[in-house]
Amino acid sequence: TGYYVKSLIADYEFVSIASNIKKSQHLESLSRQELYDKLKQLGVWNSHPWVTDSKRRMARAIEKATFQQKPSTTQQKFNDKYVARIYTTHMSRAELRARIHGRLQARIANGLLDEISNLLNEGVDPKFLDSLGLEYRWTYRHLTGELTLEQLFERLYTDICRFAKRQTTYLRYMQRTGHEILRIESWDSFRQDALEWLDHYTDKFAPC
Repeated sequence: TGYYVKSLIADYEFVSIASNIKKSQHLESLSRQELYDKLKQLGVWNSHPWVTDSKRRMARAIEKATFQQKPSTTQQKFNDKYVARIYTTHMSRAELRARIHGRLQARIANGLLDEISNLLNEGVDPKFLDSLGLEYRWTYRHLTGELTLEQLFERLYTDICRFAKRQTTYLRYMQRTGHEILRIESWDSFRQDALEWLDHYTDKFAPC
């Protein structure tokens, strides 16, 4: 996702902290506004477009921000070694939705229900499945009789479309915060631009 790309090129510093289940559950039980207020108090509100993110992600960010430990000084910096150029594909919203619809149909036809049913039969905790993502979350509810197959499809389709929209929103956020993102119009134009850019930096940084 865009967040992973930004974490790399912006040299985010990561601290590994142990989970505190009770604290996590408490934070996730708060309203979105209460979580927003905590993020602002901790000074991390402007680091990410939190209004488009999940309560779980916000809760984890709050836990990390309140954990008093300095990041490792041995973490390798991306920008000390690399120069990044960001490209993105583009399609109309109608085409994107059509592709999501077709992929979801294929996913169900190719064994999504059996895959998750087998995991449950092997003893995988439903709560763990719920944490893995949209497909697992809604398919589990279908397998337990909470949703019909038609309702499962509609829930998944709607949520995946929303997720895709959040990704485009995040790319715009990256552009507003100073990252140049180039749209790929065709394979040929992308290839030409990338090769010219690589040639430029190869010449610029070539040893004398």
